[in-house]
Amino acid sequence: MMLVEAASSLELAAFVFGQSETDPAAQWITAQGSSRHVFVKSPLGTDSQGLWAGPTSGWLSFENEFLDLQKLRVVLPEDVKVGPSLHSLALLQNKYFQKLLFQHCLIGSSEFGDDLSQAPSNVVLKWKRGGYDGKGVLLDPGRDSLMTQSFITKASHGVYWEKRVSFQSELAIQGCFKNGRGFCFPLVKVDSVNGVCFEVRSLQNHPLESEARRSLEKVAATLNYTGVLAMEFFESDGKLLTNEVAPRVHNTGHHTLQSSSTSQFEAHLRAICDQPLEQPKFQPHFGMINWLGHKDFGLSTEAESRKEALRALADLGPHVRFKDYLKSEMRLGRKMGHWTWVADSEAESNECRERVLTTLLKWQREFI
Repeated sequence: MMLVEAASSLELAAFVFGQSETDPAAQWITAQGSSRHVFVKSPLGTDSQGLWAGPTSGWLSFENEFLDLQKLRVVLPEDVKVGPSLHSLALLQNKYFQKLLFQHCLIGSSEFGDDLSQAPSNVVLKWKRGGYDGKGVLLDPGRDSLMTQSFITKASHGVYWEKRVSFQSELAIQGCFKNGRGFCFPLVKVDSVNGVCFEVRSLQNHPLESEARRSLEKVAATLNYTGVLAMEFFESDGKLLTNEVAPRVHNTGHHTLQSSSTSQFEAHLRAICDQPLEQPKFQPHFGMINWLGHKDFGLSTEAESRKEALRALADLGPHVRFKDYLKSEMRLGRKMGHWTWVADSEAESNECRERVLTTLLKWQREFI
């Protein structure tokens, strides 16, 4: 949805593939009533006969990397340009390959391997592909052998181990690149709940920011990467350990909708569509809090009813913006929307943060 909004601001026509007409992007397109944008119910862009269902030219990009790239290679028209490249996606959708890439680029990361019989003690297990928001990670594989076996069995592309590390904080950075060259957004601090990003905060003069930028730029240059690329880290005893990268616009970068003169969504589209890409200007103090599902709960997709139900969440003053993702089904830990804010000082930023947290807690108690 936010990519389509960015396409609209850049006066680009968007052809969107999705699961159903209730997808956020589909709802947004319907609400706009514009013939410029088209939604097609097809998650991989194929029709009922398995043939390509989209335009035969233009630029193709993705909001997640969980794709059947082999099938896509077969049906994709020659004149459709892809960004990031299918080669980059194929490598980065496999987290074990990511670890090998970090090793190749001399980027710090935790010890790892794919021979479980040789795994040291105190490790975590991860699916090589398909893990997301805490799924596909087993933190304590030695505690329950049946749980461990079930975890391994569910991994359609295998598992690997990583040495568990102690860390003081989680950090993240995003950048946007054209053929491996571009710019980085600011390094941010991330707080997670059960493996799901809950809060993002700005950092001032962090001693590891330059190293984080260099790590991201190394990966982008090695892959000749085009588009937004996100990288997550652990800060461990003054050292930076890379956790993983994501070949797409990323939740930890949603603050750029307000904190940057060019959002990650607009930058991504500019890069893949070969438009000019310039270093944005950034606000010094900013933050974002994700609206995570509190429990199983249905929300109306009818505009006026939904607006009334969420009025208290949206009206938090001039410095705080609320973004509803238009998802109809709330589940525990599911990202339903976010708040972003910018401020002139850390104290003002903290005040915005407290306002969001207080309002969210009150809404959960009264409305759900």
